[in-house]
Amino acid sequence: MRRNTAGARALIESRELPEYRYSGSQGIGVDEILDSAPKPKTKRKPTASVVAKVMAKATEEVAQFQAAERYGELRGKHFAALYAELHTHVYGAPCLELGVGDAWFGAASAAERMLKTEFRENGRAMIEFMRWVWNRERRVEKRRRADGQGGGRRITWRLQFVQRHLLTDFHVEMSRAGKR
Repeated sequence: MRRNTAGARALIESRELPEYRYSGSQGIGVDEILDSAPKPKTKRKPTASVVAKVMAKATEEVAQFQAAERYGELRGKHFAALYAELHTHVYGAPCLELGVGDAWFGAASAAERMLKTEFRENGRAMIEFMRWVWNRERRVEKRRRADGQGGGRRITWRLQFVQRHLLTDFHVEMSRAGKR
């Protein structure tokens, strides 16, 4: 079956197209085009005070959601805030790198991605994973301090949410315990 394209062809042929010129002396030049292009907006990074407010609110919400057992409402920002609280509790020092906007939003985004891809948006399961990681780290940190050992590896937000070493260890431990 042959289509009738005469109408479309006539429409295209009847329109007058503007004549383009490429040199500055004969019309609009490259410099004029580039100079008249809209300037990209510079995105300001969130200040430390903004990040502190977001973290404080997310921390409050975590406590509320846990008390009401509404784990399905937990999002990446809640897990990033929980990470910061656990870091402070176990190491006795705040997680200063999360006080910067890029790092905070990176951690929240990575936690959200982990929640979706690894835990199928099951907030309770991700809480169990974080509980397991930080209970293990608390035992290790206690031993470090008792032995007078300095240094050692610290659980960073990237190790918690981006890299999968701890997640694999968690799955192995759950398998050994017969919980998986």
